[in-house]
Amino acid sequence: MSESEEKAPAGIGELLQRIAEHSADTEIEELPVVGLDRAGYAGRCSVGDLVKIRPCDPAHGDKTYLGVYLGTFAIGAALATKKGERQIVCKTNPAILVPALKKVIFGAESWWGRITDVSELQDITNEEIDSLWYVQALKAQAAAQVPRTD
Repeated sequence: MSESEEKAPAGIGELLQRIAEHSADTEIEELPVVGLDRAGYAGRCSVGDLVKIRPCDPAHGDKTYLGVYLGTFAIGAALATKKGERQIVCKTNPAILVPALKKVIFGAESWWGRITDVSELQDITNEEIDSLWYVQALKAQAAAQVPRTD
């Protein structure tokens, strides 16, 4: 197998090992792990809270499901240099168990929000998504881009 056909890492341990192999001047044990971005979800949800979730996957259409917030899970790691110091930055994302689908869906793959009772479970509509400031900003940016002619 050539280097370009190398298999993806099986887990965070293997990923960290590969980073170490490509960082000849720095031992992996010397690198501090930073960048756990859990603070963005602190106070918003606690493990076990009920949430409503609308997956972005077109296979699920516009359906909203009941989910259980599992917490923030690591979804990747990268080697970074900050102020001249090399660090491992772990990226996290909220993980939500959707029993009806028998799968875990990450926050980045969905629209979701905390609910305190199943009676609050209502569909997350396109209008709600379109009213979010960052969706409006992205749509405005996309509309302002010059169309490609190639």
